[in-house]
Amino acid sequence: MSLRRVECAHPGSGAFATRMRSLSDRHFGLLLLALGAILFLGNLGNMYLWQDEAETALLSQRLGEYGLPLAFDGRNLIRQAPQDIQYTSDYVWVYHPWLPFYFTSISFMLLGTTTFAARLPFALAGLLTVLLTHSSLRRHFVDRRIAQLGALLLLLCVPFILHSRQCKYFSLAALFTVASIDAYLHLRRRPAVPWALPYLIISAFLLFQSNFGAFVPLMAAMSVHYLLTGPRRSDLVAVVVGVAIVALYVLPWAVYLQTWARGRFVFDVYRFAGHLAHYVVYITGWILPWPLLLFLPYEHLRLWRPTRATPLGGGEASIINLYVTIILVTVVFLSASFIWMYFSYIVQLVPLLCALLAFVLVRLSDRRACVGWALLLVLVATNVLHMVPYVFPQAQAFKWASLAPRRYLAETDALIVVAGKLRSDLAQFAYELTHDYDDPNEGVALYLAQHAKPGDIVLANYGELPIAFYTGLDIAGGLSGYRLDKVTEPNWVINRQNGPYRDEVDAILARGRYDAIEIPYPDLPWGNRPVPEYHKFATVHEGPNVVLHRRME
Repeated sequence: MSLRRVECAHPGSGAFATRMRSLSDRHFGLLLLALGAILFLGNLGNMYLWQDEAETALLSQRLGEYGLPLAFDGRNLIRQAPQDIQYTSDYVWVYHPWLPFYFTSISFMLLGTTTFAARLPFALAGLLTVLLTHSSLRRHFVDRRIAQLGALLLLLCVPFILHSRQCKYFSLAALFTVASIDAYLHLRRRPAVPWALPYLIISAFLLFQSNFGAFVPLMAAMSVHYLLTGPRRSDLVAVVVGVAIVALYVLPWAVYLQTWARGRFVFDVYRFAGHLAHYVVYITGWILPWPLLLFLPYEHLRLWRPTRATPLGGGEASIINLYVTIILVTVVFLSASFIWMYFSYIVQLVPLLCALLAFVLVRLSDRRACVGWALLLVLVATNVLHMVPYVFPQAQAFKWASLAPRRYLAETDALIVVAGKLRSDLAQFAYELTHDYDDPNEGVALYLAQHAKPGDIVLANYGELPIAFYTGLDIAGGLSGYRLDKVTEPNWVINRQNGPYRDEVDAILARGRYDAIEIPYPDLPWGNRPVPEYHKFATVHEGPNVVLHRRME
């Protein structure tokens, strides 16, 4: 991969450079595949599933057994958001679309019900996203260096890898977002590719069935871009028909899944401002750093030639406008409507951000190749550029929480602190790939699998879903407090230090006779989430350990 158009001159360098570029074009995809197989699949089953992953795994098991993703199987209830609608009156899961459950269920049927099988479909989807990103950028950008760099940056983006290695919808949303954009760009070509419209319809529908929170802003952003780039009469009818077909397939599912009952859509100006700031820190602190982001408008304007017919310009400038529009619309949509703010919600934007970063690097390298290589090395090896401006005392002195007493504003302040710390995500991830990791979900599941008896009831104020997945025992508690008022003397009680209703669990313990058993696993909240400000790359040894309470006979 070359970061400059003209190689340094010396005898024979021109022919050598031509051969190297040809070799790169032929084999770069194989390089991505080989390296991606290591990064996305290596040590994939080592960490136990945490709470949200176990939710997907359990629903997938029930889909395979009953033909539907059931929240209740006659023994155990899956419910994590007590204030939201998660299932119908007959316990059919409607909180998420079902495509991830189908993929996971198929993986279980082929490979068995294991941690590796639970995560494999999503890891493969992450790898396919890298390959499709390279293919799409290669087709739509004249400069192949943008395709190569964009795909390489995505491949080495640790937050994207971590989310792709989860038994959750994240990588599917990214894959079908890239596919939908690729189809849309094919549709906009002159002449349009014949299969572009079916490609767009299928990709958009699969995106909806993966995550409708990514589907809505993407469709809105592409519609705006389409209208502003001068729709042609020759393909307007086809586009209208395509939109109608997508709506025909999507709307019944949108109604059945009750998509409006997500995140409690109540606008709050403080939450909106705090969420915007949070997502900006995510993007600039982990993907596209401010020092390079500031070059994007300048480099983009050099390409942008808006006309009366197409105010967004044409060619590569129009594609960059499309990417920026999708990113802005998605971030604003999430900030205005969702009550939570996680990196997980913007994973589908990472391929676009990596493409924009590649565009900036290529343009800078055209001026001085050594600058391009140096910046690429710094970006891959460290977060030095991403630390700016969050490392400066002035950036950390301002407290978003001072605007209003809101928990999410305090979380933004904490995120800025993490963004300002020196680190090497790739080096830490390399350690994770080559070492064992122990977390509380593993410790609890292993101990119960060895010591609990069939039919035992386990009351846990958190982590009950991994327990159900790995042991098959009856569970109570969880975030919803399932059966908390009915289970008087459970066989096992686990009162996690970061879980809810600790006093109620202590009262149950006080009423019975229980042995306290401390296991050598840290009592961390959640397990090991993939969000970059929290993820642990190595086993944590500090802090209190998990304590299980076994009822004395």
